[in-house]
Amino acid sequence: MGQGSALELSADDIAKDLQQNVNMLTNATSLAYPFGHYDEDMIAAMKEVGLLIGFTTNKGYANMHQSNYEVNRFGITENNTFEQFTSFVKGVGWS
Repeated sequence: MGQGSALELSADDIAKDLQQNVNMLTNATSLAYPFGHYDEDMIAAMKEVGLLIGFTTNKGYANMHQSNYEVNRFGITENNTFEQFTSFVKGVGWS
């Protein structure tokens, strides 16, 4: 698995990069972490530029007990069957 270069930057540099993106995508409120990698500097930078939600690559349902900067999700690919997709949506679990 790859790794985004953002984790090698300071919180200030991350914030500058995110601000450039927010300036171009003015309605942006969230970020899917590149390769699922993030740290406290990334979260601090997101807060600084006004992003409200960070999506991880952790498999699972989002819930009220986790930080809105560490939201679980299900990756849907061509390898998932329609039945798997519907089970994710219905909330009946995953395999």
